[in-house]
Amino acid sequence: MLGGRSFSRLMWLTMGCVIGYGGGGDAAIIPRESPRHGTRSLASSIELSRLVKQSLRAQGAAGASISVVKCDDVVYLRSFGLADVEHKQRVTPRTPFAVASVAKTFIATALMQLYEQEKFGLDDDVNKYLPFSVRNPNYPDTPITFRMLLSHSSGIADNFNLILGRLLWNADPDPRLEGILRAYFDPSGQDYDPSLNFLDLEPGTASSYCNVCYALNAYLIEVLSGETFTDYCNRHVFAPLDIKAGWFLSDFAEAQPPLAAPYYYDPVSGQYYPYGFYNAALVYPAGGFFAIDGVSLTSWLITNINRGELNHRRILKAATMDLMHSMIAPLPGGGGYGLGFEIEDRGDGIYVGKWGSWIGETAHVFYRTADKVGVTLIENGSPWDQGDTGVAAMNDLLIRLFDEGTRR
Repeated sequence: MLGGRSFSRLMWLTMGCVIGYGGGGDAAIIPRESPRHGTRSLASSIELSRLVKQSLRAQGAAGASISVVKCDDVVYLRSFGLADVEHKQRVTPRTPFAVASVAKTFIATALMQLYEQEKFGLDDDVNKYLPFSVRNPNYPDTPITFRMLLSHSSGIADNFNLILGRLLWNADPDPRLEGILRAYFDPSGQDYDPSLNFLDLEPGTASSYCNVCYALNAYLIEVLSGETFTDYCNRHVFAPLDIKAGWFLSDFAEAQPPLAAPYYYDPVSGQYYPYGFYNAALVYPAGGFFAIDGVSLTSWLITNINRGELNHRRILKAATMDLMHSMIAPLPGGGGYGLGFEIEDRGDGIYVGKWGSWIGETAHVFYRTADKVGVTLIENGSPWDQGDTGVAAMNDLLIRLFDEGTRR
C-alpha cells in the first residue's frame, strides 16, 4: 500500500467535516516542444487516461488536474471531468482548485525566506517576536520555537470546536491575524482553553499535526516582514515563479476558467452534490481555503525538486530547501515532518511533499527523492467519502502515475 500512514492521518483531519454532511502571469512550465519540456505522449497514454477516469469515478471526484514530472521535465499534464457539474464547466490545466493544507508549504517557504535574511533563528523562542505570549500551560518554562511550529512539534493543538464552529460559507475571513491568534493563545483571550488549545506534550518532544501553528507562522511573516501575509506571499513567492494562487474566494471572483466547486458524490443515486465554497476563519492561512491551478502547482513541484529554483529564478537557497525537505520530527509509525513538508517512506523510496484534503477537495504534491519523479493530483471530491474503495482507487492511480514518470 502507498502512504498508508498518511491516508490514516488525512482521514482524521477530515472526519470533523464529514460529520457535517447534512449540509501572477502564465506559469513557465506549460509543456512545449523543446528538449526539456515536451508534449511527448506517455506509453499507453490511452490506457492511462482510461485508468484515470475510472479512478476518479471510484473516488467520487467530479474533475481533476494531474501532472507527472521528472526533474524539471513535464512529461504529463492533463485535466479531466467537470469543475462545475451544474453548468458543465470542464476542467482545464488552468482551472483553480482548492487544495487545503498544501498552503502550508508556501507559508513555510515565505517564513524561511525571512530566515535566510537573518530575521530570526530556527531555535529562537517565538515570544521574542510576538506582541502576546505563546506558551503551553502544561510546560510553561519550555519555549516554543520556529522549528517546532514548522515541524508540528510545538505541543499546540487544534481546537476543532472553534475551527468547525467558525466555518465561513461563500465568504472571506477577517485577514487580521493578530486579534484571532491573541484570543487563542493569551490566557485572557475569549478563545483560550488550556485543555483544548494545547496538548500534554512538552514542546519539541513529539509531533502532532497542527493547523493553528501555521496560522501563527503566517502572522510571524507579517511581524518580521512588515507586510501583510498575503502581500508578502504574492510579491516574494508567487510573482517570481509566475504562480497563480490565493487564500480568499474574492481572489477568484473573476477567474477564467472559474474555480472548481467542491462536491460530494452519492454512488447510490450517481449524483454530485455541491458543498459550496468555504473557509475556516480561525486558521485560514493554513488551508481553510487556498486555491491554485494545475499548471502553477506543477511549477511549485518543480521548484521543490530543483531545490528552490524554477527557470533560473531562485526563491530559496538550495541548502535551505534541503533542510525543509529533511526529517525534523519523525512519527512513531514511520515518516514524519520536515519544515512545512511531509516525508513518507512508501516502500520504494522516500517521498517529500504535502497532502491536502478537506470538504470536497483533495490534493497530492510529492516527489520521490531518489529519481526526482513527482506527481501532482488535485480533485474536487474526496476519496475518503467513498470509503476503502475510494482510497484504494486513489492509491492505485498514484502508483501508476509514479511508474509512468519512472519510464521517462
